[in-house]
Amino acid sequence: MKLYDGVDVVSATARGLAWLAEEAITYCPKSGRPHPEDQGSERGPLLTTGNGQRATNIIYHLKEPRELAREIALALAERKGEDVLVMDLTEVAPFIADFFVVVTALTQDHARALADAAGETLAKNERAPHHTEGYSKARWILVDADEVVIHIMTREAREFYAIESLWGDARIERYGD
Repeated sequence: MKLYDGVDVVSATARGLAWLAEEAITYCPKSGRPHPEDQGSERGPLLTTGNGQRATNIIYHLKEPRELAREIALALAERKGEDVLVMDLTEVAPFIADFFVVVTALTQDHARALADAAGETLAKNERAPHHTEGYSKARWILVDADEVVIHIMTREAREFYAIESLWGDARIERYGD
């Protein structure tokens, strides 16, 4: 989906979506041309998704990054992830992400299962990861969902990299046991 200035819906923050209904251009997913319904519209074109659904229907369903991070943390705790936490980086380093979700996996297979659970939660919320790294080795899997970055680490990797101490000023919420 394309918007003015080359920004796509997935990378636009939930806070900044108010302008989207007025400023977005609808592109046909097959032809790449503006959507026929929006040509000559008085208030300007709107955005549709790849399946033709109007973006105004989607905009109001996107969760705030905080809510999305919490939902991912709960999904990871439900899948037996250990020491699940959400780090609020909005005051510390908003240029990196708004939130980190950090979880310890018991094994490399467990790490992959947790990454899959995070991906399912993102998909359920009509989001897609911007980037994923480390899935094959599964010592540290990073799932970048723009405002929320998910770190799935084996116990050894988590102790070695000590993300919590690197971002010690961040507010932390813990989930699970």
